[in-house]
Amino acid sequence: MRPLRQKWAKASEVDFSRPTCDNYDMAKAPSHLTDTLRRLIRESENSMVQLSAKTGIVRGSLIRFARGDSSLRLDIADKLVDFFELELKRKKKD
Repeated sequence: MRPLRQKWAKASEVDFSRPTCDNYDMAKAPSHLTDTLRRLIRESENSMVQLSAKTGIVRGSLIRFARGDSSLRLDIADKLVDFFELELKRKKKD
């Protein structure tokens, strides 16, 4: 038997009013780490090509993240944290 072919939706059948990315809302949520990483990318003296080469992160992912169009997986964020020599600390309770 031949395997069934997946039926792809036609553009007219897709509801474009809803985001299709699972992490869409996560990318828009404020985050101290996210804000810090975006700021450091913008302020970096490295171009996106250089940053991509030095971190091993795909340039398109860096660009989309820096623009605020998407979030990053934690393993990718870890690479940026290492590159920018950041340290995560627990806040002291008052």
